[in-house]
Formats: sequence, C-alpha cells, structure tokens
Amino acid sequence: MERHVLFDGIDSSLFRPLASPNASLYGLGLWALYKRLIKNQLDGDECTPREARTVISKELLYQAQLGKTHWESEGDDVESEFGDQDDASRIYGRLRDCGWLREMDDAGYRRIVYIPRLPSEILTAFSRIGERESIEIGAVCQGVLNHLVSIRTDPENNAALLSIAAKSSRDFHRELTSIAASVRDIHCMMNEDADNRRRFSLFFNKFLNEVMLQDFHTINTSDNPYRYRTKITKCVDDILFENRLIDQLSEATASRRRIELEVASRDVKADLSDIKQVFTGIDDLMNRIQEYNSVMSRRTADSIRYSLNVSNDIGEKLMSSIESVAKSKASTLPSPSQIKRHVGPDNTYKPIVKRPPPEPTRQKRAAKPLAQIAFSRAYDDYLTRRRINPERIYRYLKQQMAGRPLITTDDMTIGGLEDLITFTQMRDLINDAPSTDSELYILTKYFEVRPISDRYTSNEYIEAPTLQIRRRIAELPEAL
Repeated sequence: MERHVLFDGIDSSLFRPLASPNASLYGLGLWALYKRLIKNQLDGDECTPREARTVISKELLYQAQLGKTHWESEGDDVESEFGDQDDASRIYGRLRDCGWLREMDDAGYRRIVYIPRLPSEILTAFSRIGERESIEIGAVCQGVLNHLVSIRTDPENNAALLSIAAKSSRDFHRELTSIAASVRDIHCMMNEDADNRRRFSLFFNKFLNEVMLQDFHTINTSDNPYRYRTKITKCVDDILFENRLIDQLSEATASRRRIELEVASRDVKADLSDIKQVFTGIDDLMNRIQEYNSVMSRRTADSIRYSLNVSNDIGEKLMSSIESVAKSKASTLPSPSQIKRHVGPDNTYKPIVKRPPPEPTRQKRAAKPLAQIAFSRAYDDYLTRRRINPERIYRYLKQQMAGRPLITTDDMTIGGLEDLITFTQMRDLINDAPSTDSELYILTKYFEVRPISDRYTSNEYIEAPTLQIRRRIAELPEAL
C-alpha cells in the first residue's frame, strides 16, 4: 500500500502559532517578514533580529490604527516565556521557536535572521493563493502549439521545449478545473440558500463578476482553446507515430538530464500523452461549466420573477388572515372572486375557429463538407497504414527471402508505399528487441535480424545501415 507523504516533511510545530488565539497577529508578523526577507530581499542587506522585530512592530502599529490588533492570553508555557515582552518581541520569539525563523552568526559578531526553505515555500504558496492572477489562455495554447511545431521540426535541439509545453498544458487544465470548481461551489451555495437576496448576491457578485466576466469570459471568446486544440492534437499524434522523432527526443532528453534512455523515453511519452489528454478533455469541462451557468441563470430568473410578482410581506399578510379567520365567529365567508354579469366584449361567445391545415415546407439541408470528409478518410487510412502490422511484415520478409535461408537489405526490393513502411518497421526486430508483450514478438520466432557494421543499404527510397535477415526455421508457414 502506497504511503501518503504529504505532511511527512513538515514539522507540526510550524502551525502552532497559526492555531493559537492570536493567529491573526502571528499572520501579520509573518506577512511583514515575508515581504522583507523574501519578496524584497534584493532591495536591502541581510536582516538582523532587531530589524525583524522593528518590521513586526511597524506592521502592528499600522494595523492598530485600523483597530485590528488585540492580544489575547495564550497557554501557560507561552505566557511564562514571553509574557513580560512587548507584542513584537512575543511574535518574533514564538515564530523563531516554532521554526518559521532561524538565526545564524554572520561575519564578526553580527547575527542575522532568515526564513528556512520549507516555511518560505509555504508562505510563497499562500501568497499565490492571495494574489490570484488570471492565466492568459490564448497565449498558453499558442505557446504549446509553437513548442510542438519546433519539436517536430528539430527534435534534437528543441527537446527541452517538451517539458515546458507539458507544464503549460497542466497549468491550463488546472485553471479550467479551478473555474469549474468555483462554479460548482457557487451553484451548491445557491441551492442551499432559500433567501433570494443572498441568491442574487451570489449570482451577480460571485458568479458573474468574479468567474464569468474575469475567467470564463476570456476562455469562451477571444482566447477560446478550441482554436488551437485540433492543431495541437495533430502535432502530438505526428510525434507519437514517428519512431524517429521519439528516439531523437528520448536521446536528447537523456543526454540533457543525464538519465537512462528508457526512463527518458517513458517521460517523453508521458508528457505527450498529458498534452493530448488535456486538449481532448476540454469538452467535458466546458460543458460542465455551461451546464451550471444555465441552471443558475434560470434559477435566478425565476427568483427575480417571483420577487416582482409577490409582495415582500406576503407571509405576514397570510398569517394575519389566518389568525383573523380563526378568531372570527362567522360560519360563512365572502368569496373574493368577481362575477361579471353585464354584457361586454369579454363576455360574448367566441366561436371555435378551425385551424388551417399545415402547409408542407421544403427542408433545407446543409451541403455535406465533402472536402473535410475526404480529408478525414485519407487521414484515417494514413494512420491505419502506419500502424504496426506483424502479418504484413511476415508476408514481406517471406516474399523477399523466397526460400533462401539468409538475405541482407541489399537483396530486398521496395515496390511501393506498403513495402517502404514495412521496410522501416522491420528495423524494430533488430537484436530481438521486441519484448514478450509486444505484438512483434511472434516474428522473432521465425526471423533473426542483425545489423552489419560499416555497411549501408542505399536505394531510391531510403539509405540506412545494412541488416542481415536469417530464417530460424526450415519451412515458414503460410501465415502467422
């Protein structure tokens, strides 16, 4: 069973100040020190403990002017250690003892303070949550497409762009899922709240202003990812179906990251698969967001119509009427309906008029996109032809050997596109490379393919190192 390691590397004492009654004051001190020690560390020298306490004191003084600071008593251990100090010194000492700050000796007798790596990463993550920035969807999608085009053109020199494109795709997917989660959260809050005023506030302030106008508006209009999806998925398919590109990408990645070729190949395929999965799964997320949008818009419109047609104090009026009827001793009550007894246009008889029979209308059918259909069929045929086919390789090798026990690629002929594809795919049999779970593994039972050093086969279609094909059994069967 896999062990969950999310909090294994985090000291539990880090969160003690943030769980105390003075969590807001500790948060103010942490944020002030974060701005001084991390965000603005290029603007000044190293920070001393005295300067750190001064930074906290200034932040507390500023917040005191706004009426937001009030120290409350904590546990006996904290009060006994820091009880006789001022608020800034208490906060500094408590943060230092819990691991948020660390002191060290500098040159001479000088002592400096800094925020360790793990607390720094936690504060940076909190800062990103608080300073939320909208992602430029169009720029991200266009950047992914440009990286893939560059990789397809020159995989050896542009292999590093694949990890950047995969990271951008994952960030784009996280942005879409974040929007979907925000919309779902607002939808649930509107379902649970029966007060129309709070519903209107959720819909207009939270949903329309924060989600639709800021995030989803740009995704669904100018930066629509559908503009780039087809081109991106096509580039990924071209790279995945071209063994030469995969090999060059894997070799360049292994050399750059200094890892084994097999690990690099697995990472390259995983990045390409992630990119394709992100851009083929856009429909589900976009449809989910649109579905929540339509449900909330319809429910808000119903609430608006209800508020316009119903008096605000209708509940009080109904209760008053019920109490009056209950207290009354009358056995009959007047009917609130009005009966019109005079002759007028509204009370005259209106004969039933037979509707005219429906008239047939010509159905307009859109012309079939013949060029698009032809392209799709041709592309499907191309992918089918490029797919690994052990039966085709077996028939080709059997035909070329023609009863001979051993041949080389110099003796083989290429009569067309099918033979050329089979000739290139045959190289996957070199040195019995296919594993037992490969569809080409059955061919290693009948043929042995070995390279011949310092020799090259050259014909009108291809130039490649010469291979030797030897038959392993005397009589080859008619088919696999």
